[in-house]
Amino acid sequence: MRFSQRMGYVPVRVEIQLDSMDRALRVGLLNVFHKEVTERARSQTIFLSGSLLKDFIANLWGNFLKRPIDKMPSLYNDALSIPRDIIDSGEWYEVYDLIEFTVEHLPSPLGHQLGIELNPVLERELSGYRFIGGNFSPITNRLEIESIESALNGQETLKSARVHLQLALEMLSSRSSPDYRNSIKESISAVEAMARNITGNPSATLGNALTEIERSGHMHHALKRGLTSLYGYTSDAAGIRHALMDESQLTANDARFMLVACSAFINYMMSKKMDA
Repeated sequence: MRFSQRMGYVPVRVEIQLDSMDRALRVGLLNVFHKEVTERARSQTIFLSGSLLKDFIANLWGNFLKRPIDKMPSLYNDALSIPRDIIDSGEWYEVYDLIEFTVEHLPSPLGHQLGIELNPVLERELSGYRFIGGNFSPITNRLEIESIESALNGQETLKSARVHLQLALEMLSSRSSPDYRNSIKESISAVEAMARNITGNPSATLGNALTEIERSGHMHHALKRGLTSLYGYTSDAAGIRHALMDESQLTANDARFMLVACSAFINYMMSKKMDA
């Protein structure tokens, strides 16, 4: 905290930025974009030929900005002036859209490095979002983020579980139309996929798979009861999968809890499997 804030001359920001973006956050993201896109790309030998850089900017102009490619400036710095203007003064959600697109389509390893640099800025400036699995998600707890990322980056044998978790995260993270109901369904489906992988039974229900895992000695009966109850919440007549459930009853907190809980379970069972 700066001297002026400690002495009370400058207010300290305490509210989380969920549907807004103040100047400090914009400048932080703009500086990361400049460092990891403008400067790094310019310094990479592979870009001197112009091929990969031209492909990325053409993709940005045609598919994100929706502008005619034949009107794209020939100079690299000029071509990136509009994206920089969006970060500087565009709608807050346009900024997140632009950065997600850039991370996804910027040639490796630059896109990956850009993604790494985002969270320190988001945390410092009290953004209500963190960059996880290629998306800005309304999850701000560091331990929760690490749990989800660990599950998403699991072994190749967990591919089916990762697919469900990625879908759950995307449905929760959608700023225009979040789908909390199906996010929760995908989270529990990831646990089902994990349990089936462990038991080697691709048709087992989660309840049956948990019973088999418990009998094998890889799960305490108390944990099994808790997961069975959690599964029941999503499966019984009054649960998530019932078509008549009132959508308004579900919130981001419900979907976030399920995503984090299911990610933690997958990590736990993977550690058990590796120790076996």
